[in-house]
Amino acid sequence: MNYFFYVIQAVISAAGVLILRGSLDGFQLRNFTTSPREAIPIILGIFMYALSFILFLIILSKVNVSIAYPVTIGLTLVFTLVGARIFLHESLSIRGMIGISMIIVGILLGTAKSL
Repeated sequence: MNYFFYVIQAVISAAGVLILRGSLDGFQLRNFTTSPREAIPIILGIFMYALSFILFLIILSKVNVSIAYPVTIGLTLVFTLVGARIFLHESLSIRGMIGISMIIVGILLGTAKSL
């Protein structure tokens, strides 16, 4: 299985989390149950997160869990951190950038012969 499936799964997962986080500013359960407009982004985020889980199951059916899980989680972390910086304007420290780099190196080292 090539990186394409991993990247698509991780991008969809990160997008779902980012949409959920972005839609929760000022969230109150009362508004969610009375305002369909406020429910749409939350439902979209849940849908994307669920879709990413289905894609993870497809990956898991074809690849050993010792490869599939670290790669999907690692890529999801990277895309979520970068997406939070770009779309939610959250800060990304030097330590965070070093961490992202280490995750990417870990993925490459851990999957060098497997992918």
